[in-house]
Amino acid sequence: EAAVVQAKEAYENSLKSLEELKEQQAVATLSYTQAQEDLSNAKLELQQYQGVLRDLEAQQAEQQRQEALQEQVAKEQQRLEREAKQNQTLVASAASTDKTTGLQQLSFSKQKEQPKAQALSHSELRKTKQVAKAQESLPHTGEQQSIW
Repeated sequence: EAAVVQAKEAYENSLKSLEELKEQQAVATLSYTQAQEDLSNAKLELQQYQGVLRDLEAQQAEQQRQEALQEQVAKEQQRLEREAKQNQTLVASAASTDKTTGLQQLSFSKQKEQPKAQALSHSELRKTKQVAKAQESLPHTGEQQSIW
């Protein structure tokens, strides 16, 4: 009978151990399920952050493109302003030359010393100056200039 009592106690201890193991397994299964859910949530959050990051990178690229365009527009505007100043200088120079030539023609005609010949030579001089200034303002392409 002592062996039966010992066997019965061992059996009851085994049952208790089995119940404890089942409880531990249930806790472990619950923890595992929670960890899988947390992992799925983390993956979704990562995808959202990656989407936000892509959007921010696209915005940054667009901003850089806009800044480059603004810089290009500013440079073009400066170039056009310089060109306009050069054109104003040419026009002012031509107008000044016209006034000077007109005054010279008047004084020459009063003196009656070949006014027509004088006017022609001054007109040719003015045209030569205008052509020379116009050629200087044109961009150089590497070709040799012809002599007129």
